[in-house]
Amino acid sequence: MESDANGYICAACGERFFTARNVFAECCPKCRQPNLVELVGYTCPRDDTLTIAPRGAGPVACLQCRAALSGFKLPLAEEFKAWGAIGRKPAEVLFQAP
Repeated sequence: MESDANGYICAACGERFFTARNVFAECCPKCRQPNLVELVGYTCPRDDTLTIAPRGAGPVACLQCRAALSGFKLPLAEEFKAWGAIGRKPAEVLFQAP
């Protein structure tokens, strides 16, 4: 699995964001809390819809046809963006050393 981005949702405030693939977020850029959940995508074999959900969320249903999905993929930056996530730079998602 290859991607150009890492996707996250903040468990504290619900902020959706993504970083470059080589940047692993430590905190939410909005509320600065460390409660981040990694995101993955599931492609529906019936209608090719991409459903983005938290990694390990349990059963995931297609957003369009509600079919049960399995076999996740790592979404691309453009797919995260289409889902409503905002691209963030390292300074926004990493804790700064004093």
